[in-house]
Amino acid sequence: MAEDHEALIQDIAAKHGVVLDRHDPLLMLQTVLARLQDDQTKAQHALLAEFHQKGDALLQQWGVDVNKKAERVILASVTASIEAMKNELAASVSETASAIRKEVAGALEQATDRLQTAERMAYWNLFAALVTFLATVVLYWTLRP
Repeated sequence: MAEDHEALIQDIAAKHGVVLDRHDPLLMLQTVLARLQDDQTKAQHALLAEFHQKGDALLQQWGVDVNKKAERVILASVTASIEAMKNELAASVSETASAIRKEVAGALEQATDRLQTAERMAYWNLFAALVTFLATVVLYWTLRP
């Protein structure tokens, strides 16, 4: 502090041509102002540190909030995708089952038609065999000695 006073006394003498002594009220005022400046600087540093801590805490909280919101959005998106896939799968299964039923019904109809045709042919064959048998019996009775 004494060095500061000496420097200040020399500076005032050089600029203004006035010599101050060490007990001059201006030097007391300069000391008070220097002390106030130091106190204000310390207080400002403390406030800045507190602001920095609060800012870090807010950023951390925002990061947590953003992560939670992102998780909710992703979960909702995944859930919606799963529901859409379930709906598509159900529709696809329904369409596939309908197509299989249609094909099976067509195949059964064809098989039924073929069975009916085969049954008619069997009846005609039976009728032809009966006619042949009757013709043979009639021929046997007529040609019998």
